[in-house]
Amino acid sequence: VPLSNGSGVGDPIVSAGGWLIENAERKQFLSAASYLTIPIGSYDKHQELNLGNNRWQNDLQANLTQGLLSKYTIDVSGDWVYYGDNKQAGTGNQKLSQSSSYAAYAWFSYETTSLMRNKLPSFVSIGYLGDFGGAQKLDGVSNGAKTGEQQIRGSYTKFITPRWQVLVSASHDVAVSGQFKQDFGLTLRLAKVFGGK
Repeated sequence: VPLSNGSGVGDPIVSAGGWLIENAERKQFLSAASYLTIPIGSYDKHQELNLGNNRWQNDLQANLTQGLLSKYTIDVSGDWVYYGDNKQAGTGNQKLSQSSSYAAYAWFSYETTSLMRNKLPSFVSIGYLGDFGGAQKLDGVSNGAKTGEQQIRGSYTKFITPRWQVLVSASHDVAVSGQFKQDFGLTLRLAKVFGGK
């Protein structure tokens, strides 16, 4: 069955966060942020595709970074997403509900700056991602959609100038449920740092 076209405006997201611990001497940082999705984007209950979700959603994230010795760093993050109900789903008169989903991220990094010819920071990292929960129901009946993913990752990050950073990351899904399994993923990212001196 051909799907309709989706156009319009997506749901806006309002965010607030802060540093709970910021100790540069001990290389210890703890931050938290909340991302609230407001359901005012384009949504038509008669369309199969919509940019808006017609439901409230809140994503609460926390991250702890801890330096070890002089060159090692551990990053641990947690993510909790709460989903409101969409009461105009399915045929347009059904209720889509979704249980909360949870995610855990962990990175273990080694600073390789001293191994490179220049003095700009560089890091090699290995990591883990786990996604859980998020089971969906339409009028109380499971539609089979849920979140389930166990992934291992590896990355190399390098500042090529004081303000430009390049990242290469590879990933592999160890186990998944409710979605397609990815045998190999590759991410290339070029980022510019703004602000500062």
